[in-house]
Formats: sequence, C-alpha cells, structure tokens
Amino acid sequence: MLNSERTKLENKVKNYVAKMLEEAKSGEYALSCRNQAFGVVFFVCNELFDTYNSNLADWWDREMLPQFNELIRGQLK
Repeated sequence: MLNSERTKLENKVKNYVAKMLEEAKSGEYALSCRNQAFGVVFFVCNELFDTYNSNLADWWDREMLPQFNELIRGQLK
C-alpha cells in the first residue's frame, strides 16, 4: 500500500469515527456508536493494511475511546 493510500484510508476511518462520536453526542446510543466505531477501527487496523496499523489503534485508544467512555458514563447516571 502506498503511503498516500494509507493516509487516505486513515483519514476516512478518523472521519467516520468522528461522525459516530457526533451521533453519540446527539442521541442516547453512545454505547452502540462506540462499539460500531471500534469495530471499524479494529477491522481496518487488522485487515486493510499490509501490517497492523498501530498509529490508528493508538489514536483510538488515546483520543477517541476516552471521549466515547465519558459520554457513556454520563448517560448511565
């Protein structure tokens, strides 16, 4: 996979996850949105790159997962 293709795919995944986060903020389905976003990240990291994409996985763990979890905890109160 060319570097430009890799970057393009990473950006598409990040945009999708951001869209799921916005959907989670506007509704009561944050858990479902998080699960769906994680599924996409997991699949892409493991299956669509030549090797495991640790940068994308780390981005999910550091930046997006905490935001989803905060929303979910807020909805459970």
